[in-house]
Amino acid sequence: MAVVTVRRRSWLAVGLFVLRCAGADAQSGAPTEAQVKAVFLYNFTKYVAWPTEAFRSAADPLNVCILGADAFGPVLDETLQGERVQDRKLVSRRIATVDEVDGCHLLFLSASEERQLPRILKALEAKAAGRAPRYGPTSFPDIPWPNPLEVAPPWEGGDGKSKN
Repeated sequence: MAVVTVRRRSWLAVGLFVLRCAGADAQSGAPTEAQVKAVFLYNFTKYVAWPTEAFRSAADPLNVCILGADAFGPVLDETLQGERVQDRKLVSRRIATVDEVDGCHLLFLSASEERQLPRILKALEAKAAGRAPRYGPTSFPDIPWPNPLEVAPPWEGGDGKSKN
């Protein structure tokens, strides 16, 4: 009887240890939704060619703005702290209305603004009226394309090798 009790206690101790380790790993290993979104916004800024006309001066930072309820807390600030893109400091800004959007280079619309989306888009469109669009390339480089590879298949009497 004493042997069974000792074994049960041993298994109980091992089980508690495993559960404790698994809980600690789950807390520290998995990123939160806010962390994933903050890193996405940061990485997004790296893959955009920001035109110099988008800034008032060479010293202006690249502003990542959040419109609406801030679901990030300090996470976005911590993610952007000390980071630079195209030699510009990254700064996060919280704005309450679309009227404060001037100076924002990247705008994150919180879920709290979902009902206001049509009004926000109209306001942004009105703010952009008369300005040159800032998206997409305005021209493409002239690249000489190589001659296409021509291969005669066997059913056309070829050997499947290049004619060129």
